[in-house]
Amino acid sequence: EAGQAGQQQQQQQAEALEARLQEEVRAAERAMMAHLRALLDAGPDGNSPARPEASVSAGWPAAAWASRPAHAAAASTPNSPLVALGCRAAVLGAAAGLVGRMHAAEMAPMPLLLLLGALGRDDPGLRAAAAGALSSVCTRLGTRPPGLLLRSSLTPSVLEYVGSRAADQPRLLTELARLVGTEERQLAEAIVPHVIG
Repeated sequence: EAGQAGQQQQQQQAEALEARLQEEVRAAERAMMAHLRALLDAGPDGNSPARPEASVSAGWPAAAWASRPAHAAAASTPNSPLVALGCRAAVLGAAAGLVGRMHAAEMAPMPLLLLLGALGRDDPGLRAAAAGALSSVCTRLGTRPPGLLLRSSLTPSVLEYVGSRAADQPRLLTELARLVGTEERQLAEAIVPHVIG
């Protein structure tokens, strides 16, 4: 009986450790995405959300926005020094590497949404970098953009994000339609239930 009680205690300790590790992974992923988002938002195109409510309404969890460090928060303000396109393209490359590799379910779509947000920016260099990063994701995952963006477990998040950004980033719908090879009208029809519903 003492041996069985000891095994049960070890099992409980292992489960508690597993739960604590999972929460630490979620926190690390939220912080990492907040860092990447802040670096990307420190650019010259002027349509980067500097307010938490703009970021949260664009599909970013409030916890991810709130967990960004002070230097990241300062980098996302309108008066911040601009981050060079090469650095921002590297951020997109890092986000591309994270697609499909996030451990926390609620964070799974965040790297892809970061790439999509860049696809809708005014800066043509940043849009090109985002398209290249999305292409590298598709190559790594053995799929094409329509499969990744419109026919995967991430599709509801993608469509909700694009719909919620339509007013702030009207170019996003056009660029996404071009990327997936469909008409804007068809894409808009697919988006509506995810935004209204």
